[in-house]
Amino acid sequence: MNTNNRTDRWGNWIGRARVCFRVAGAIDSTATTLVASAKEFEAANDDAAREAANALRVAEAALIRAREAVHAALQAKQMTPANREVSYGL
Repeated sequence: MNTNNRTDRWGNWIGRARVCFRVAGAIDSTATTLVASAKEFEAANDDAAREAANALRVAEAALIRAREAVHAALQAKQMTPANREVSYGL
């Protein structure tokens, strides 16, 4: 069994996990800001502010879908005992 393949696969998995966690963190912080901004605009009395609030809510929904996609990508490549050996590949 080639140790370098195992090390490379582990490094690839760690790299993928780090990217997913960074992206998830960015999505979460952006979503928090969007929610706060949308609430401020929703409290305004003019149509332009309410339209901006609606746009922010649409953006929030897109971020939620993006977070779910990142989570799915991480889960799809989850390291398990069954896929650690070279013959299973990652």
